[in-house]
Amino acid sequence: NRLESQAGEVMNVVRDLHTFERLLARVGETVDVNVAAPDRVFTSNTWKCAFCSFDLCFSPDLLRSCAEACRAVEDDSFSFVMLEPDPIGYYYKEFGLTGAVTIRSNDDCEESWSYFEEEPGGSAADALMYAVQKFVVVSSGTRWAVWGSRNDDTIIVGAEIGRASCRERV
Repeated sequence: NRLESQAGEVMNVVRDLHTFERLLARVGETVDVNVAAPDRVFTSNTWKCAFCSFDLCFSPDLLRSCAEACRAVEDDSFSFVMLEPDPIGYYYKEFGLTGAVTIRSNDDCEESWSYFEEEPGGSAADALMYAVQKFVVVSSGTRWAVWGSRNDDTIIVGAEIGRASCRERV
């Protein structure tokens, strides 16, 4: 379940369904994974939100921003979870992967992004950077989250109101 980069750093790639279901349940405490914009995607109505273009932000910069937000609120990691295409019915069934990964705040974001570029089963179109249609990122302390939809060309970042340093970095 760990992917070692060339630099020797390790991130957790979620490969088993039990771990994925636990992670999805934790994500569900922060983000309503069954809604789409313009509905409210975050479960807390007290969070401040910011918006950006999916195509402009779905890159290693997203991972760098998430790592900075973790450090700002003293969380040690964040988890990326693909919601569409169907992570179990399609992605797991075809490739044995769930489209979920947990990245430590001190991991090399360029190295971590290489996981998003990997071609499962030799299919370039199914690399996460191309296949992901909807995703969520949530910090280990659930103090902030990111929801993204390629179809809506939208990424929404939400953070607790009292976490000014987090809002400034995400």
